[in-house]
Amino acid sequence: MTIDAGRGAAPPGDAETIDPTPGSGLAAELSPVATELLDAVPDGVLVCDTDGVMVFANAALEALFSYGEGDMVGLRVEQLVPHGLRDSHQANREAYQDDPHRRPMGALQRLSAVTRHGSLFFVEVSLSPFRQGDHTYIVATVRDVTARIDLESAHRRVMASLNASHHLVLIVDPETLWITYANQGAERLSGFPTDELTAMTPLSLLPLISRAQLVELVDGASRQQEMLTQTDLLCADGLRVPVELRVALVDGSDGPPGCVIFGQDLTERRRVEAERQAVLDKLRRVAVATGISIWAMSPDGVITFAQGAEWDHVGRLHEMLDRTVGDVFGPFDEVVEAFEAALAGEEPSIVVKVDGDPRQVSFQPVLGTSGRVEEVIGIAVDVGELEASRRELEVERDRLSAIYRSVGQGMLIVTEDGRVEEANQVYCGLVGRSRNEVLASTWPFPFLDVSEEERDESWRIIRAGGHVEFVASLIRPDGSRVPVMVTADGVSGRPDHALVFFSDLSARERFEADLDAANAVLIAADERERIARELHDRVIQRIFATGISLQSTQNRTADSRVAARLGQAVEELDLIIRELRTSVFELHQSPSTGATGVRRDVLGIIEEATRVLGFRPDVRFEGVIEDLDVSVEADLLAVIRESLTNVARHAHATMASVTVTVESGAVDLVVDDNGVGMSSGGLNAGHGIGNMVSRAEARGGTFELAANEGRSGSTLHWRVPL
Repeated sequence: MTIDAGRGAAPPGDAETIDPTPGSGLAAELSPVATELLDAVPDGVLVCDTDGVMVFANAALEALFSYGEGDMVGLRVEQLVPHGLRDSHQANREAYQDDPHRRPMGALQRLSAVTRHGSLFFVEVSLSPFRQGDHTYIVATVRDVTARIDLESAHRRVMASLNASHHLVLIVDPETLWITYANQGAERLSGFPTDELTAMTPLSLLPLISRAQLVELVDGASRQQEMLTQTDLLCADGLRVPVELRVALVDGSDGPPGCVIFGQDLTERRRVEAERQAVLDKLRRVAVATGISIWAMSPDGVITFAQGAEWDHVGRLHEMLDRTVGDVFGPFDEVVEAFEAALAGEEPSIVVKVDGDPRQVSFQPVLGTSGRVEEVIGIAVDVGELEASRRELEVERDRLSAIYRSVGQGMLIVTEDGRVEEANQVYCGLVGRSRNEVLASTWPFPFLDVSEEERDESWRIIRAGGHVEFVASLIRPDGSRVPVMVTADGVSGRPDHALVFFSDLSARERFEADLDAANAVLIAADERERIARELHDRVIQRIFATGISLQSTQNRTADSRVAARLGQAVEELDLIIRELRTSVFELHQSPSTGATGVRRDVLGIIEEATRVLGFRPDVRFEGVIEDLDVSVEADLLAVIRESLTNVARHAHATMASVTVTVESGAVDLVVDDNGVGMSSGGLNAGHGIGNMVSRAEARGGTFELAANEGRSGSTLHWRVPL
């Protein structure tokens, strides 16, 4: 067969002609109808022989790879593969020849191809074998998927952006109202996993919204309107979070449209609003109590809050709301200029004349988290009376200043309504506050521990011309208290003023406390000495005599079981005597200091081990252990700590005991537990055991670690001579 120069079958009569070109027989046998059918296929169709030589390419394939009509026949298929992948492609193609079957090419891989001009694009390729006579051909369909991959990448970027948002995002089917998508922000805010959210409707999350209201929101969004509402979000843990919801339409493009619900947590916003309202309420109370005027203004100059004394020439304060600064204070240009300066971050303060009376006007900018001015607070004070009062007070202060400096006690001048008009430095030192802080305080004072009833009774006596004296406490900023003797008298000619002196009683109370403590220690020491003598002189001697008697009886009995029981009783009495002697020694210690020396250090290690073990080991001391050499004590403490650490790490015990005995010129340490017993490694297991062995051998002592016979656990015995 021969291949026609154009696309189509060979001329009639040439069907039996054999063309030596590989694969030309297949191309020649294609009828014009078959060729036209393959050219009509929208995907590229390629046929190659077992050597990878292309014997047919339809029009879609030629256009896909930018080749002219018929130019691809005779080329090797590797020319369609990016240069760096051609060797591996040839190897894979040859391997496919061993088992040709219908399958997609490069499953789970992203395939790329190269055009005649070297441009790369993404493709999907399907392979299928085809036999014609004695020849096997490979048919491949090639589809350009670059647009789809770009769309998938864009989709992934959109999903990543939605998941990166800490706000709630839900996509809802407008027909069924089921949630079809939920971002990670929705999972974090609601506490429900995304797979559970996509099995719900928003009604499960929004308990305050009915189905009719939800349908209205979705319908409104479908009419190209953005719907906005505030409600509560019911979380997985049963708590409710205030949220602001925005419902908008999403173009479906390849599918039906959907509605997106954006939810923002309002918790922080409402907290800030509540704090602002609290501040405004406080300003309102201050304005009413002090007779000043206070305004709050937005950055665009609109008055949002007004309270206090009336401001002449501009109308009543409640009529100022929602008016601008320029409109209200037009007659006072300097006030408007001061407001503009506050918008620039300054804190201006000016004085203007209103009907001849001076008014001091101050502006304070309120900065937001972004550093910009979000609000301006204005305050106006009638300073006419203030100046007169200040001059009068200055005269009074000058007259008393010499007295204040010469007094060695704390001193205040206070009014009946609780204002502090003067305070000397001695008082400020006692209370630990600056003079300005003291003068700015009013009753009830945060630094004087006096009840309302005591205060009223004191003023009743002062008004009657009497003298007041009582003991109280001054409270310092760190919470500590200073005991003081308070004496108060009225000020001559000022019945509503009192002169109060404070004498520090700290030294006297410390002396009394030290005396009481010393007496208690002496009493406790005498009692402990009495008990120790009683134990030593009577109890121990009686137990010792009983032991001698039992031991004598043991020697006389012929019954081995009775003798064994008597021997066990003698050993128990001996142990009781040793424990009593240890107790006698402890009774001789100072009751105020507790355990000292070695005992204190051992008990400290026991407390440390308790937190690790989960239970407190029993501890026993026998003999006089307080006279141990410092170096021996250091080794003893190290071995105790290491042994309890090993019990915690390896033994899985529920009980342990530590016994320290000093007698016969040696110190013995026994650590016993009820754990899993000694490991198979024996004495070679771990550096800890090696260190304990080394400490014993360095002092000529011994170390033993063995499993307990007849019961669980193991026993450590460490002994060194003194």
